[in-house]
Amino acid sequence: ILRENFDRMTSDLLSILPSEVTGFVNAKYQSLAPRTRHAYVQDIYIFYCFLLQSDPNHDPNTRLTAYDLDILASFTTDQLLSYVHWLREYQLDGKTHHNSESGIRRKLSSLSSYFRYLAAQGYVSGNPVLIFDMNNLLRKADSLDDSDRRDKSAASLAPALLYKAVELDSDRDLSPQQKVFHPFTVKRDRLILHLLID
Repeated sequence: ILRENFDRMTSDLLSILPSEVTGFVNAKYQSLAPRTRHAYVQDIYIFYCFLLQSDPNHDPNTRLTAYDLDILASFTTDQLLSYVHWLREYQLDGKTHHNSESGIRRKLSSLSSYFRYLAAQGYVSGNPVLIFDMNNLLRKADSLDDSDRRDKSAASLAPALLYKAVELDSDRDLSPQQKVFHPFTVKRDRLILHLLID
């Protein structure tokens, strides 16, 4: 695809996204090729679509430009885990999309760069993507149970799923000596998660 086509597609997406995304692209304009700029904006567009779809008061007529920085400033690690799980299979623009692990990593990298820009501008206080090790984040997202998620609200369910993921992950292939310490390490990991969630 020609450079002009990438620039046009990027411009089309920016027109329906909050103005902060345009600021982010302008800040990185000189260092990114047109195709890479478009990939960044496409990834951020998908992230905003997730925010819209995961809103319990979801209104399909809501424009993405309506999202203000308060929503990003209060974005939690629980929501990040839900986002990773959602990326594996989601509905967007009338189609079902799937992401491999490499595709999810790229989208998280784009999101991390966006939050880094927002933090540098003083719009948000930190970068929630950096709190998790990428491998652990992907592994724990695998542990989410879809049937449970349909039965409970995301807000009340996410901490319980994190705790469950820690217990499941830490009980795999333990040596006899590790099994002795297993109850203590589970308590430690649950406490760490509790501190992060608080």
